[in-house]
Amino acid sequence: MTQRDDGHDYRDSKNKAEAFDKQTKLKNALVLLNTNINKLDKLKSNNDAYIDPVTVSSIDSIIDDLTDVLVDLKIQTGVDI
Repeated sequence: MTQRDDGHDYRDSKNKAEAFDKQTKLKNALVLLNTNINKLDKLKSNNDAYIDPVTVSSIDSIIDDLTDVLVDLKIQTGVDI
């Protein structure tokens, strides 16, 4: 059996910390993307403001595209928000 030294333990700890940091940043980015999709949807459905039908259609298209990206990223990364 081989003996592990402090260097291996340090490397393992560093790799785990980096993976956790990357996962946290990714989750935060997905939460931000989801929040902005919701803001666009709320803006589109705001009854107090008039938005012409062409703009509403454009907003719908943007929301659909961003939602597709969000779902794809959640599937690829395994991060659930």
